[in-house]
Amino acid sequence: MQNCHSSRLRPPDGPGLVQIQFCTTVPLPPVLLAQRAQERERAALCRDLSALAQKLAQLEARPGAAVLQQLLAAPPAPVAVATPAPAAPAPAPAPVPAAEPPEHDRARALEDEFHHESRDQAWAPSTETTLRARLAGAGREPAALRSVECRAQRCRVELSGDDEGRRLLDEVLRPGPGAVWPGAAHFVALDDAGAGAPALLAYLERG
Repeated sequence: MQNCHSSRLRPPDGPGLVQIQFCTTVPLPPVLLAQRAQERERAALCRDLSALAQKLAQLEARPGAAVLQQLLAAPPAPVAVATPAPAAPAPAPAPVPAAEPPEHDRARALEDEFHHESRDQAWAPSTETTLRARLAGAGREPAALRSVECRAQRCRVELSGDDEGRRLLDEVLRPGPGAVWPGAAHFVALDDAGAGAPALLAYLERG
């Protein structure tokens, strides 16, 4: 802040008076400085608000501004939540085929081995004749003996699965005293031999 005062002086080389002003700078009190700073800030804030109001008015005057305001003012649309469809029931497990009894597996293995053998023409026919004669000589019914077939290393004897066939198997073909076959033998009992009737199979190894 300046403190000024004026004085009139007569110059030494001319007539008349000359007015001279003397000014002295006096510092403002701190309270007054703070008030003026606040006034300047309020003035700057007013100018900024005025500029923003002018820009907003310009934006509202543009085409489409009303639609934008409606969109902003409208409540948000509800979001549709899709309900998952119930899961389809799992398909029923495929039925597991019943395993064949071990007796059938053993019979198939013996049958495969027998049918893969070649026929020894010098040994097989005479052995078949001998087996039939010995089985008939045991006094058994012919119906119990279904077939006799020999190859190169073994013979296959098929008996009926009734009581007569079992007695013939136990008393004549199984190894032991009175057996008609001196070599090793394998026996299989089948509930169904393919003809709808039980059967007893004997695979006799060549000695």
